[in-house]
Amino acid sequence: MDFVDGAVARFQGRVSAWGNYLEAIVDRGVEITLLLSLCSSLGSVVAWALAASLLISYCKPRAALVVPGDNHDWPGVGDHADRTVLILLATLASGWSVTLARCLLAALTAMALVGCWQRIGYARKLIRMAELGKIDPEQRMACPDCRAILPRWTLEEMEAGPRCPSCGTRVKLPEEVLERARRQRYLGNNIDFTA
Repeated sequence: MDFVDGAVARFQGRVSAWGNYLEAIVDRGVEITLLLSLCSSLGSVVAWALAASLLISYCKPRAALVVPGDNHDWPGVGDHADRTVLILLATLASGWSVTLARCLLAALTAMALVGCWQRIGYARKLIRMAELGKIDPEQRMACPDCRAILPRWTLEEMEAGPRCPSCGTRVKLPEEVLERARRQRYLGNNIDFTA
Protein backbone atom coordinates (compact mmCIF):
# COMPACT_ATOMS: atom_id res chain seq x y z
CA MET A 1 0.00 0.00 0.00
CA ASP A 2 2.81 2.40 0.91
CA PHE A 3 4.23 2.44 -2.59
CA VAL A 4 0.95 3.34 -4.29
CA ASP A 5 -0.78 5.84 -1.98
CA GLY A 6 0.89 8.90 -3.54
CA ALA A 7 0.17 7.65 -7.05
CA VAL A 8 -3.49 7.03 -6.16
CA ALA A 9 -3.81 10.53 -4.68
CA ARG A 10 -2.29 12.08 -7.82
CA PHE A 11 -4.55 9.98 -10.07
CA GLN A 12 -7.63 11.06 -8.12
CA GLY A 13 -6.49 14.68 -8.00
CA ARG A 14 -6.53 14.60 -4.19
CA VAL A 15 -2.92 15.56 -3.47
CA SER A 16 -2.60 17.82 -0.43
CA ALA A 17 0.07 19.11 1.92
CA TRP A 18 -1.75 17.44 4.80
CA GLY A 19 -1.77 14.11 2.97
CA ASN A 20 1.95 14.45 2.27
CA TYR A 21 2.65 15.14 5.94
CA LEU A 22 0.36 12.39 7.22
CA GLU A 23 1.82 9.83 4.82
CA ALA A 24 5.33 10.46 6.17
CA ILE A 25 4.13 10.02 9.76
CA VAL A 26 2.24 6.82 8.92
CA ASP A 27 5.30 5.51 7.03
CA ARG A 28 7.48 5.95 10.14
CA GLY A 29 4.82 4.26 12.27
CA VAL A 30 4.63 1.25 9.96
CA GLU A 31 8.42 0.98 9.81
CA ILE A 32 8.74 1.12 13.60
CA THR A 33 5.94 -1.42 14.09
CA LEU A 34 7.46 -3.88 11.63
CA LEU A 35 10.89 -3.61 13.22
CA LEU A 36 9.56 -3.95 16.77
CA SER A 37 7.64 -7.07 15.74
CA LEU A 38 11.02 -8.70 15.00
CA CYS A 39 12.61 -7.91 18.39
CA SER A 40 11.77 -11.15 20.17
CA SER A 41 13.19 -13.39 17.45
CA LEU A 42 16.13 -11.34 16.15
CA GLY A 43 17.45 -9.51 19.19
CA SER A 44 19.67 -6.43 19.29
CA VAL A 45 20.17 -6.14 15.53
CA VAL A 46 16.61 -4.79 15.45
CA ALA A 47 17.55 -1.93 17.79
CA TRP A 48 20.41 -0.92 15.50
CA ALA A 49 18.18 -1.09 12.42
CA LEU A 50 15.52 0.98 14.18
CA ALA A 51 18.03 3.59 15.32
CA ALA A 52 19.59 3.93 11.85
CA SER A 53 16.17 4.06 10.22
CA LEU A 54 14.99 6.84 12.52
CA LEU A 55 18.24 8.76 12.11
CA ILE A 56 18.10 8.80 8.30
CA SER A 57 14.46 9.86 8.46
CA TYR A 58 15.48 12.84 10.62
CA CYS A 59 18.34 14.16 8.45
CA LYS A 60 16.22 15.81 5.76
CA PRO A 61 13.51 17.50 7.86
CA ARG A 62 16.09 18.85 10.31
CA ALA A 63 17.99 20.49 7.46
CA ALA A 64 14.73 22.07 6.29
CA LEU A 65 14.47 23.84 9.66
CA VAL A 66 17.86 25.46 9.04
CA VAL A 67 17.68 26.16 5.30
CA PRO A 68 14.32 26.28 3.52
CA GLY A 69 14.24 23.66 0.82
CA ASP A 70 12.22 20.95 -0.76
CA ASN A 71 12.24 17.19 -1.08
CA HIS A 72 14.05 17.03 -4.42
CA ASP A 73 17.66 16.22 -5.24
CA TRP A 74 18.56 14.57 -1.92
CA PRO A 75 20.85 11.52 -2.04
CA GLY A 76 18.74 8.39 -2.29
CA VAL A 77 20.63 5.57 -0.54
CA GLY A 78 18.52 4.15 2.27
CA ASP A 79 15.26 5.86 1.36
CA HIS A 80 12.03 4.65 2.92
CA ALA A 81 11.26 2.30 0.03
CA ASP A 82 14.69 0.64 0.30
CA ARG A 83 14.30 0.17 4.04
CA THR A 84 10.76 -1.19 3.72
CA VAL A 85 11.86 -3.82 1.21
CA LEU A 86 14.65 -5.00 3.53
CA ILE A 87 12.32 -5.05 6.54
CA LEU A 88 9.74 -7.13 4.64
CA LEU A 89 12.45 -9.51 3.41
CA ALA A 90 13.80 -9.86 6.97
CA THR A 91 10.28 -10.55 8.24
CA LEU A 92 9.80 -13.28 5.63
CA ALA A 93 13.29 -14.70 6.19
CA SER A 94 12.83 -14.86 9.98
CA GLY A 95 10.51 -17.86 9.44
CA TRP A 96 13.29 -19.84 7.70
CA SER A 97 16.58 -18.48 8.97
CA VAL A 98 17.22 -16.14 11.86
CA THR A 99 20.77 -15.64 10.57
CA LEU A 100 19.53 -14.48 7.16
CA ALA A 101 16.99 -12.14 8.76
CA ARG A 102 19.71 -10.65 11.00
CA CYS A 103 21.97 -10.17 7.98
CA LEU A 104 19.19 -8.33 6.14
CA LEU A 105 18.65 -6.01 9.11
CA ALA A 106 22.41 -5.47 9.40
CA ALA A 107 22.39 -4.51 5.70
CA LEU A 108 19.51 -2.11 6.38
CA THR A 109 21.52 -0.55 9.23
CA ALA A 110 24.62 -0.13 7.06
CA MET A 111 22.63 1.25 4.13
CA ALA A 112 20.76 3.73 6.35
CA LEU A 113 24.01 4.94 7.94
CA VAL A 114 25.58 5.47 4.50
CA GLY A 115 22.44 7.40 3.53
CA CYS A 116 22.74 9.47 6.73
CA TRP A 117 26.30 10.48 5.85
CA GLN A 118 25.21 11.38 2.33
CA ARG A 119 22.30 13.49 3.60
CA ILE A 120 24.43 15.18 6.26
CA GLY A 121 27.01 16.05 3.60
CA TYR A 122 24.32 17.36 1.26
CA ALA A 123 22.73 19.42 4.06
CA ARG A 124 26.15 20.85 4.95
CA LYS A 125 26.65 21.87 1.33
CA LEU A 126 23.20 23.52 1.17
CA ILE A 127 23.75 25.38 4.42
CA ARG A 128 27.20 26.62 3.39
CA MET A 129 25.97 27.77 0.00
CA ALA A 130 23.05 29.62 1.61
CA GLU A 131 25.37 31.26 4.17
CA LEU A 132 27.64 32.45 1.38
CA GLY A 133 24.66 33.84 -0.52
CA LYS A 134 25.48 31.65 -3.52
CA ILE A 135 22.06 30.08 -3.69
CA ASP A 136 18.56 31.15 -2.98
CA PRO A 137 17.33 28.27 -0.78
CA GLU A 138 13.87 28.59 -2.31
CA GLN A 139 15.24 28.11 -5.81
CA ARG A 140 18.17 25.80 -5.16
CA MET A 141 18.58 22.76 -7.33
CA ALA A 142 21.22 20.13 -7.86
CA CYS A 143 22.62 19.02 -11.19
CA PRO A 144 20.88 15.81 -12.28
CA ASP A 145 24.22 14.33 -13.41
CA CYS A 146 26.90 15.34 -10.90
CA ARG A 147 24.56 16.48 -8.08
CA ALA A 148 26.52 19.72 -7.57
CA ILE A 149 24.48 22.56 -6.12
CA LEU A 150 23.61 24.89 -8.98
CA PRO A 151 24.22 28.62 -8.64
CA ARG A 152 21.56 31.30 -8.73
CA TRP A 153 21.20 32.42 -12.33
CA THR A 154 19.78 35.58 -13.80
CA LEU A 155 16.47 35.32 -15.60
CA GLU A 156 18.27 35.63 -18.95
CA GLU A 157 20.59 32.74 -18.04
CA MET A 158 17.61 30.64 -16.91
CA GLU A 159 15.72 31.25 -20.15
CA ALA A 160 18.81 30.49 -22.26
CA GLY A 161 19.14 27.03 -20.73
CA PRO A 162 22.03 27.20 -18.29
CA ARG A 163 24.78 24.63 -17.88
CA CYS A 164 26.08 23.11 -14.67
CA PRO A 165 29.37 24.84 -13.81
CA SER A 166 30.81 21.55 -12.51
CA CYS A 167 30.10 19.10 -15.33
CA GLY A 168 28.67 21.20 -18.18
CA THR A 169 25.32 19.39 -18.36
CA ARG A 170 22.51 21.55 -19.73
CA VAL A 171 20.01 21.98 -16.93
CA LYS A 172 16.27 21.92 -17.62
CA LEU A 173 14.70 24.18 -15.03
CA PRO A 174 11.16 23.50 -13.85
CA GLU A 175 8.63 25.96 -15.25
CA GLU A 176 7.63 27.09 -11.75
CA VAL A 177 11.23 28.23 -11.10
CA LEU A 178 11.19 30.28 -14.31
CA GLU A 179 7.78 31.75 -13.47
CA ARG A 180 8.92 32.68 -9.96
CA ALA A 181 12.02 34.40 -11.39
CA ARG A 182 9.87 36.30 -13.90
CA ARG A 183 7.48 37.45 -11.18
CA GLN A 184 10.34 38.56 -8.96
CA ARG A 185 11.93 40.49 -11.78
CA TYR A 186 8.85 42.22 -13.11
CA LEU A 187 6.78 42.55 -9.94
CA GLY A 188 9.43 42.55 -7.23
CA ASN A 189 11.51 45.33 -5.81
CA ASN A 190 13.56 45.65 -9.00
CA ILE A 191 10.94 46.48 -11.60
CA ASP A 192 12.49 46.30 -15.04
CA PHE A 193 11.00 49.10 -17.14
CA THR A 194 13.05 48.14 -20.21
CA ALA A 195 11.21 44.90 -20.85
